[in-house]
Amino acid sequence: MPSISLDELDLKIIASLSENSRIPITALSEMIGVPRTTVASRIEKLRKLGVIEGYTLKLNYRLLGYNYLAFILIKARRGKGISNQISLAKRIKRDSEKGKGFPWVQEAHVITGDYDILLKVRIREWDELTNFLIRYLARLEEVEHSLTLLTLTTVYEENNKLEFP
Repeated sequence: MPSISLDELDLKIIASLSENSRIPITALSEMIGVPRTTVASRIEKLRKLGVIEGYTLKLNYRLLGYNYLAFILIKARRGKGISNQISLAKRIKRDSEKGKGFPWVQEAHVITGDYDILLKVRIREWDELTNFLIRYLARLEEVEHSLTLLTLTTVYEENNKLEFP
């Protein structure tokens, strides 16, 4: 996919929205010194180009009961290529949404290296992780091996705030 050429105004708008996606257009236009209609049309242009895909919020996972964070590396059985890895990652995500007592699979990535898939999972209780690893993942014939990394402390986690040089 080719990159899109953005000017300084586009970058200012993106940086401001990444810091606070709920900022009113009027406040944003005053902050960057551009007419409201210009800001509104630029935001619409960025949305139509696909640069802005949506608006998100930053959650406090502990207050929602997710006390633990883990990363799970999965080695898929060889033979069917990347489409097999993608379908396996999608299946795991889909199944985790149906299964009670499973952790929340927040992210799934097909990666390079010794493993094929990286999952970022949020966990309420240890039983959720046990069920997921032993009763679910270990029974999938597409999964050759997995490695679970438990997070002790999160030093930095992306919050979508962008800064441009």
